[in-house]
Amino acid sequence: MSETSRCPDCGAENAASATWCNQCYSQFGDASTHEDPAVAAAVVAVEERARESDWICRVCGASNPIESSVCSKCSHEIYDSFSGPRSRPEPPPLWSLAIPGGGLFSVGMPLAGASVAGLVALSTAFGVLFVTGGRPVGWMFLVTAVALWVIAVRDAIAIGNGVDEILLRPRVLSTIAVVVFAAVIFVL
Repeated sequence: MSETSRCPDCGAENAASATWCNQCYSQFGDASTHEDPAVAAAVVAVEERARESDWICRVCGASNPIESSVCSKCSHEIYDSFSGPRSRPEPPPLWSLAIPGGGLFSVGMPLAGASVAGLVALSTAFGVLFVTGGRPVGWMFLVTAVALWVIAVRDAIAIGNGVDEILLRPRVLSTIAVVVFAAVIFVL
């Protein structure tokens, strides 16, 4: 019976002389300097394949680690990358900028567009409600609505022109929503 050893990473059984795991490809020591050129070449091939396991965002072209589910550059989800290549979106038509979040819809960001539309509508409604009720704090909500709309227009134009730096990422929109709701609760 031949001697075996267990992989410290995954627990798979390997030959005692193995320099890498046959299950998870973890190295046992420095196998790339192994005296057998076939083993060294196999280790190099496995390392290259591990580097190739990054996913490429189909929106901005950034390379992301496979463990990440959201693009580190443009915040699109990994699932968007599996639907085939997509060219950069055209700049949004001017009519889409007349609707809060409409520009984001037209450049392929429907969730961000819906979030902006909802937040602008909510902020505008409460702003008008508070201003007509004699509370000057309503102007804060109206300014927030206009600022969100303008930033969404800026982001839509930037994405349409191929610039990947957007301001209204999902985390930013979530934070703005929490702040708006907290302000409404505080004022009421």
